[in-house]
Amino acid sequence: MKSLRRVSPEERRAYRASAGAERAWRRPTKPVARNVWAILEPHLFCTLDDLLPAWKLDGDDYDRAVLTAKQSLVVALDAAITAGDRGAMLTKNLLFDALAQRWSPQYRRARRKGVRISYDMLVAETVERALRELRVAGLRFETLWGVVAGPWSRSGLNPLYSVRLVRSQGHPRGYAVDVLDSDALRDFENAVESDTQYRRPGQKWPLLLADDWKPQRRPVRQWVCEEQPYNVVALGPGSERALSILEGAWVQFNVEVFRDDYETLRDYLKIHPRPSTRSQRRNHRRLENFVSSYRRVYKQTDAIPVETADEWVQWGDQPHQGGYKPEPLPRQPWIRSRFFRGLNRRFHARNFWPERVHKEFRERWFSIAGHVPEQVHAEPGGGPHEPWEHSTIEAHAAPGHYVERDVVTSQIQTLAVFLGIRELEERAVSEHPTLKEWLADRLWTQHLETDGGLLANGYEEPQNGKPDDRLVAFAKAHLMRFYGGDLSKIIRKCGRDEGTYGPGWRTSRGLWAKPTIKPGTKTILSAKSGVSEAVDRATEFFVGLPPWTDDLETFLVACRTLAERKDSVVFPDPLDGTEFRWNHAQRGTKRVGHYEIEVRPAGKDTKRGFVPLPAGTIDQSALARFIAPCFTHGLDSTFSAFVIEKLKEAGITDVVAIHDAWILPETLPVPDDPKAVLDGRAALGDAIEAAGEPWLWSLKGVYDQLVAYLGDDPTFGGFVRKIQNDWRGRVEAENWPKFLSR
Repeated sequence: MKSLRRVSPEERRAYRASAGAERAWRRPTKPVARNVWAILEPHLFCTLDDLLPAWKLDGDDYDRAVLTAKQSLVVALDAAITAGDRGAMLTKNLLFDALAQRWSPQYRRARRKGVRISYDMLVAETVERALRELRVAGLRFETLWGVVAGPWSRSGLNPLYSVRLVRSQGHPRGYAVDVLDSDALRDFENAVESDTQYRRPGQKWPLLLADDWKPQRRPVRQWVCEEQPYNVVALGPGSERALSILEGAWVQFNVEVFRDDYETLRDYLKIHPRPSTRSQRRNHRRLENFVSSYRRVYKQTDAIPVETADEWVQWGDQPHQGGYKPEPLPRQPWIRSRFFRGLNRRFHARNFWPERVHKEFRERWFSIAGHVPEQVHAEPGGGPHEPWEHSTIEAHAAPGHYVERDVVTSQIQTLAVFLGIRELEERAVSEHPTLKEWLADRLWTQHLETDGGLLANGYEEPQNGKPDDRLVAFAKAHLMRFYGGDLSKIIRKCGRDEGTYGPGWRTSRGLWAKPTIKPGTKTILSAKSGVSEAVDRATEFFVGLPPWTDDLETFLVACRTLAERKDSVVFPDPLDGTEFRWNHAQRGTKRVGHYEIEVRPAGKDTKRGFVPLPAGTIDQSALARFIAPCFTHGLDSTFSAFVIEKLKEAGITDVVAIHDAWILPETLPVPDDPKAVLDGRAALGDAIEAAGEPWLWSLKGVYDQLVAYLGDDPTFGGFVRKIQNDWRGRVEAENWPKFLSR
């Protein structure tokens, strides 16, 4: 192996001459590296000699190698800890990325091109050279991997974290990291966070205080293959405007409530060991994910100062405890977030924000500045005959409750309007019954009419015309099929949570049963898997729905056909006409070097191994699965942008958008009237209703592009022209859509 070839003195000298200043590499400083080594040395299973390079060392070379060994240990362990916080897998690639970023000049050159991780880099030009540079720098990659993911970390001897092997379809996928709440971890993190030179890997959702907000250039979001971009997320003026409005919002973060909730769940996990049943393990894992996801945010809140009231309160009930101390005020700082637009055109927060928090915690952890109108107070004078004194409190903003509304089954409503399916639109905006209740009722009826039934035993019969709540949730989950969701994935998701979705579809041997092969053969099935049987039941149900489902199926097939015929799919953004391109690269997996670093260049994986393909080859199967759901999400996010703009036009700046939901202050100012208050709920309802007109107008370019792609197609030409003509007729009639929201 080239990367394992003996390192010559000339190579070492050339590397040191080109490496530059230590600070520029953001490596741990010498005091921090020594401090961390002193903390961990009693626990480590390896010695310092195990981390030193194999060649002869003396004098300055020895001191430099010792420092590099200790620095590399800090970087490797910190990479594993932060992977656990982000919920990422600990892999050799992750370790390689962390080390190469601080010791490989070639790796850093690739990063300056916009490449973020080794999976996306060139094999020979970047990854192989970077591996060689790590060896020349004196790093012991295999030893470090043994430290972060070996027996020391798997057996519970590591005081910082533990790892668990995670398999995917029988093959090792990586290690899940469970970060420990230990004194050693606190000492380790205090040391690395005090380092003014070293920069820790970014956390999942960093907390951004409003006082720390600084304007930044919005980075280009893109995917990369062999250091060439694809699926670039283009932003036009409409997208920039919506992102700027979202970034202008201020939200108050109730730190003490957050910390109390976090500590309660963290302490619960310490007391209760991991359970044995599948459902209990799943819930336990959710709690573990909650604690790990917010651990860094919790640690950030330690640095938020505590303010005190002007008054001092007495404390202590014993004579020796008597005295006074300032009363602490609850910490409620204002926070902000940066935003980006995803490949599916949806808007997302980069920072810790209500979007990143489960709904049951949002109102506990966050509040928004509501409007307090001008008030006049009257107080009696000093004597019985003196006039009352009047004082005016000017109108101002103060933290308060918020109101939230979201469009019910927004993807179905927007898709129904786009395809001109009036019956589905009426169903989607109906409140009695709702679409999911209607679908559950149809499912129950077809279940009773089918020999043997469609559903497994366990659902309750409808009571007072209302179907079982679990059946309603089960039916709602299957609505994703209307806009391209994979039935087998939907079924597996429901099967993992029977408490919410019920027993699911009827199968002969259970949902998780494996397929069986006929004895004496290699490929002939004697029994389908449980999931395959469930897919058959679901398909039978969808076939029995009203004829309007044919238009939905035609749309899904048209999207798949479009992907099969085109190298890329280009649509205009309804917000501003900017073109965005979907061109998924066809990629395989190739392992590089002795350490088997994975790279994903253009190619495909076969039974015989990796087969290279020309750069720019399109993965048409992935594109076919992608177009329909992301096309629908794009329509949905465009409507959200118009709602945001309507709120901005009304003078409302503190807007939090979460996909198809919006959060506003409960009370808002009335322009030019400081004594009046506007109801936030009414203002949001007006904006949702007003957004229907510009949203429908904005779809013109999308219809035109669909007709350009498929208008002459013998199978789909009539369909795309029909939905375009339906749209024209609706616009001419000024029949603007009114979306149901709650």
